Amino acid sequence: MSLLDSGEAPVTLGDVQLWRSTSGPAADGRITVTVRVGEHISEAFARDTFRRVHGELAALAAAHTEFARLVSTYDCHWELVHDYGMGSVLVASEDQHGDVVWPTDGRH
Repeated sequence: MSLLDSGEAPVTLGDVQLWRSTSGPAADGRITVTVRVGEHISEAFARDTFRRVHGELAALAAAHTEFARLVSTYDCHWELVHDYGMGSVLVASEDQHGDVVWPTDGRH
């Protein structure tokens, strides 16, 4: 958990990657929760994936006080990305109300 707290390196838990941007011009300090998915997904799949990951991280927080402290200290940003081999692109994110937000590039 110290890697996540410091922002030194991402932490991977199954298909979920957690990281914090703590330095540089784009540093916002929040925890970014990233799940890799296919390029084309439905809204139902996105909602179900976000729901599943919220549940997994809630269980982790209930079992580990240090993780619970981190997620209560820092805002979390939730996103689904497609890894195409040479990088990744944002497929969807979740807003503060739990709604799925699609990129505005017209891909969905």
